[in-house]
Amino acid sequence: MSRLARNNADWHRLIELAALTHALILDEDGACDPAYFNARLLLGLKGTMSEAELHVLKARLQGGMRNKAKRGELELRLPIGFVSHPNGSVVLDPDQQIHASLQCCSICIG
Repeated sequence: MSRLARNNADWHRLIELAALTHALILDEDGACDPAYFNARLLLGLKGTMSEAELHVLKARLQGGMRNKAKRGELELRLPIGFVSHPNGSVVLDPDQQIHASLQCCSICIG
């Protein structure tokens, strides 16, 4: 239930299908028969709340990343072919196999 409730459109399709087939929907709170209006209303509300919770979590994560970036503490993955030097600078990867692979790719693309 919780995975489908992340997308309200899919969640409501599932509720409709369950209502048509008289299938029960189970969660940690119990069983609901979406063929009944009150149960369908409750399931719809749970789906909406779950989708909103996911939105809030994403917003918090993005806010945390922005704050790290403002402080200069945000570390992102370097592109292939680059590594972090112990002094904190970014340098080309010393691995010759990586250089050869990247040069081969640039020839094929360019």
